[in-house]
Amino acid sequence: MPTKILHFSDQKDKDFINNNSNYKKDFEDLCNVSDINNFFGNFKDSIVSIAILDNHIVSMAVGWEDKDCLYITDVFTSATHRGKGLCKSVVGALLDNWWEKSQFKNNFSIKLGVANDNVAAIKCYKYFGFTEIPNSESETTNSFGENIIRIQMILTKESYAEKYLLPIKVNNLKTLQKTKNNNLGEQLKIIDSNIKEDRDFIINNPKLSKEFEENESFWNETMIKDGYPMNPIKSPHIIEKYKSQLKTDNGNFFYSPTLIKYTASEIFDEYKDTKFSLLIIDDEIVGYAIGFISENNYKIKHVRSFIKGSCTKIIQNLINSYWDPKKLQFKSLETNDNPSMVLYVFKNNDGAIGCYKKCGFEKIGETLWSHKMIVTKERYIEKYLLPLTEKKLQERLKRK
Repeated sequence: MPTKILHFSDQKDKDFINNNSNYKKDFEDLCNVSDINNFFGNFKDSIVSIAILDNHIVSMAVGWEDKDCLYITDVFTSATHRGKGLCKSVVGALLDNWWEKSQFKNNFSIKLGVANDNVAAIKCYKYFGFTEIPNSESETTNSFGENIIRIQMILTKESYAEKYLLPIKVNNLKTLQKTKNNNLGEQLKIIDSNIKEDRDFIINNPKLSKEFEENESFWNETMIKDGYPMNPIKSPHIIEKYKSQLKTDNGNFFYSPTLIKYTASEIFDEYKDTKFSLLIIDDEIVGYAIGFISENNYKIKHVRSFIKGSCTKIIQNLINSYWDPKKLQFKSLETNDNPSMVLYVFKNNDGAIGCYKKCGFEKIGETLWSHKMIVTKERYIEKYLLPLTEKKLQERLKRK
């Protein structure tokens, strides 16, 4: 159901309710208050999400911000409209609003209180990733004068992303994958950060640009959270713009625990001499990987895939961009005539390890967090090119 976000600090938003007799009465009835303006005064810096049906407010949820947390309170649905998913609509609208405005991303969590016997509400909150705070039960009185046992629930940004955002994205992409053969294009692209036309392909497409930025933010946040060693930032523009938010060590600048979300232009500025392998379906980036030169070899990092088979496609696409078919080897570097391709993968990521093995990679070492894997020209020919050639020959024979 369509929802609307109103700001109690905005007179126009307050008038939206006050100037409609139905809305005003519905709001007061839902909250059990006699004067809506007193309610506005108590929550003057808050926002409210409302669901409207047939010129009546049928559900609502209030959200407000404290120093280190966001809170949801006064979640109500009219008795005649319960059981129709309206709690998810109004609570989801608050979460979306905070997420889009980055309040929820900058180390904020969200808390709320709910009666311990309100099974439907608890189920609604768990849908978004809320979990019960241990030993948080307390006796209190609700706005209708009823004695209840209230529990506290909390939602972290990690849980929201894992339990709510990611499943939705994956389901949407699965739907796209099922229909992609019905006039729905699949694009495998190499975006070279040194080529303006490639950069513009991303920057000038708002949807792709947002997806591109979110993929890079995901990896930076993951490495910060897990304590993974970070490389120094290279871009003078980024250092100058975000200097106050970056960590420094021996004259180098690094990402700080507070994630900075860079624009697509800034990502290209930081990653010069870099190739991005993208699998795109209907303007959705469903596969993402970065290739670059380091330590006399080609390296791959920040691999992310959302649908089955996309990992192999983006890795193969990236490998092919560095392959010299005439010499049957990876393109020569100034300091290495016969380079290989190297990557690191988290030890517990069995799916990614399987993907890399399909492309010819093998384990050659490990660090505290990761396996080091490599594919030489010999292994690439043996494990990928020859089987691929044989498969194509078999398909031709079948057609004949």
